[in-house]
Amino acid sequence: VAFMEQVDAGCVIDAATHDAKTREEWWYPSYVEDVCPGLPDWEALNGCASMFATPDSGGKGRFLGGPVDWLKGDQERVEGLEMDFIVENAGTAGALWAALEAASANQEPIVLFNWTPNFIEAMYDGKFIEFPTFADECRTDASWGLNPETTHDCGNPKDGYLKLGVWSGFPDKWPNAYVAVQKMNFSNLDIAQLAMYVDIDGMEPEDAAALWLADNCARWTGWSGADESSCPEAPTPKSYALAEVTHIRQTCAPAIAALPMWVARDTGIFEELNLTTECVQIGSGPDVAAAMVAGEVEIATNIYNNMIPLIAKGLDIVGWYQQLEVNLFDVIVDADFVVPEGADWKEVMAALDGSSVGVVARGAAAEDLARELMRLAGLDPENQTYVAVGLDPLTGLVSDTTQWTVTFDPFMVIAGLQGIGYQPFALMDNEGPSSLHWPGLSQTSFRGYVEENPDVICAFTDGLNRASAMIADPAHFETVVDIALDNLPIDNRDLVTAIVTKYTDKFSLTGKPSRDIISTIGELSVAVGKAESVLTADDVVLEPDC
Repeated sequence: VAFMEQVDAGCVIDAATHDAKTREEWWYPSYVEDVCPGLPDWEALNGCASMFATPDSGGKGRFLGGPVDWLKGDQERVEGLEMDFIVENAGTAGALWAALEAASANQEPIVLFNWTPNFIEAMYDGKFIEFPTFADECRTDASWGLNPETTHDCGNPKDGYLKLGVWSGFPDKWPNAYVAVQKMNFSNLDIAQLAMYVDIDGMEPEDAAALWLADNCARWTGWSGADESSCPEAPTPKSYALAEVTHIRQTCAPAIAALPMWVARDTGIFEELNLTTECVQIGSGPDVAAAMVAGEVEIATNIYNNMIPLIAKGLDIVGWYQQLEVNLFDVIVDADFVVPEGADWKEVMAALDGSSVGVVARGAAAEDLARELMRLAGLDPENQTYVAVGLDPLTGLVSDTTQWTVTFDPFMVIAGLQGIGYQPFALMDNEGPSSLHWPGLSQTSFRGYVEENPDVICAFTDGLNRASAMIADPAHFETVVDIALDNLPIDNRDLVTAIVTKYTDKFSLTGKPSRDIISTIGELSVAVGKAESVLTADDVVLEPDC
């Protein structure tokens, strides 16, 4: 509407309309039709509701919606059409795709929120549910539609347009370009393919555009009038393979956050790059620092919270690859410890005030996070008892030594599946205080090593990028699960599958640091007395020029 208002006002010209149609609606992968005849009709879906049930849906079907703040009116529709479904909201778009990936790998029924165009339609065959046809009155007039008692008894609008608009002075200033713009025309699949290049394959936007131009020469030269001799060659991926085999010693821990390193090693990606790796097992942030100082490793996996105090003490280390995009840590509460139902994170912390909390190591990042949660909730961090639990955070919950713990996966998933504990909120899904929405893990080295060995750093970076893209690709899901099963201290495939599913979209495809959040972490280090001044990304990060 806003676009057409500007057109009517003479500020913008409606230059062209793409063949691509826009839509957002409930959606399912096509294999679901094999077990639910009558789809995509909404009444057929409702008749199959029990097939979409989960352990937490009370026998009703589960519709997996987008984040709550997307405000899509799904609950109102369920009520308006009296559907036998509950609405569960994913924390992020990535969580939607991870659930789709996991369900598709096992051909399990799933219905979830989707939209077009996006990269999903380049990867999965599926259809939107056909609800009663939308009308404006559906949202405002209860007497309209199938249910005279309520609104929202219809679907969303469909076949929305995707237009090209230009400034009103564009044709006069750039007449040849305006002729080309009027001929431009993308389909849904065009846009999905381009999005997949960037979101799944990890390509830079410029490289994705160059690849599309090379593969679609006749189309864009037809729009522009250019000769086909001007068509570029498809970009050749740069090779980061080292001239000779280089051996790298790196810190390792039995945590799912190490998955890209395992995949790069166990699929031969590192070998293709002439890299061999040796794991030096560690159990905490202090162990990482000790291994670096002792010269036992060239590359150490660490988090910014642990790095900043080390740098403040004069250790010249830098982060050069941000591996995990979400907070490594989260809170698990003892299953027998009850917090008020529906409590927000501050109310949860108030309920936990005065209790014992398990942390990986005293004085390290997990304790910092626990203390900061208490402080931000307006409580006294000193009123808690902090217990170092190392890599065994669940025993304390079982024995009642601790009432809650700050830990990482696989322990969070294990706690939930085995009924040992539960997550009252998820920092990983950007719940809780925004200042704790930290990126979780980075590759670090001494500054001198990074500066003297840029080819090694770039080769390692390329290996991690390729491994993370493989993790995000549904086609490789079972292979990734096999690798995780070989490397985690767990021999239960179903459990490992659940853990991998949770992380398929959590790893960076580029390794670029979240520079803005580093200052926030630097402020926390000052607040807890681990640094005298706030360090920024310029102090902590050295990005390789690859």
